[in-house]
Amino acid sequence: MRDRPDSNKPTVGVGSETGSDPTQLSVSRFRAFQNESQRLGLRVQERQRLLGGISIGAYHKWRRNESRAMSADLLGRLSVALDLLKALRAIYPDPDAAHGWLERPNPDPPFDGQPPLELVTRGTDEDRQAVLRHLRDRASGA
Repeated sequence: MRDRPDSNKPTVGVGSETGSDPTQLSVSRFRAFQNESQRLGLRVQERQRLLGGISIGAYHKWRRNESRAMSADLLGRLSVALDLLKALRAIYPDPDAAHGWLERPNPDPPFDGQPPLELVTRGTDEDRQAVLRHLRDRASGA
């Protein structure tokens, strides 16, 4: 993954939906992601992996609000990661329990014995969506 948006890829165009420009939308979502991941005690390396393996330099630029609008791909990963962390918080109010769930091997589908964090960070978009559905189902009692 690149440190900056690829000039051939569109940057996020959903700013008009919220009344924000794409840069502000990127910054606000990254800030929310930071807050959720800090609350769960995720290490910086885990946060980078959740965002598709962005470089440490890119991560810190975002943390310091020194970057521009994210690519659509990165904002999509950020949105799914944020949704995952929020769903996890709904199920596990205790941050240690939530972080433990992410790191423990899980025999349930869609994990097939993998820790959820591995599936989310090394898997496909479909894998991330499957984990998100799993969490939302658990949060709703399904």
